[in-house]
Amino acid sequence: MPVVQVFAPEAGDVAALLAELADGVAHALGLGGGDVIATFVPVSATVASGGGPGAGSDSWPIVAFHGSRRGGDLEAGAVAAAEAAVRSWAREAGIPTGGVWTEWVEPGLGA
Repeated sequence: MPVVQVFAPEAGDVAALLAELADGVAHALGLGGGDVIATFVPVSATVASGGGPGAGSDSWPIVAFHGSRRGGDLEAGAVAAAEAAVRSWAREAGIPTGGVWTEWVEPGLGA
């Protein structure tokens, strides 16, 4: 059962984002209802290196997958589904993003 965490500014309909993300990831991995858990961690600020306050004001939402490796094609599909959900949500919420960072964290390994 993968657990997916989204780290991003809190805006818009976070519950709808998590539902879309969990369903998209489950579909991409060939899993059923209740097999993917999605959580949201609010981020209060993003700053790029080399600048002071306000520098690099675009957010970089982070999507971290926690779970066993699923293989290249399945993981690629899950990552694509999650990234698409986050980009769509950010656009609708008016959050300027520089990109979406995704990572797959295997059990027992630190992020």
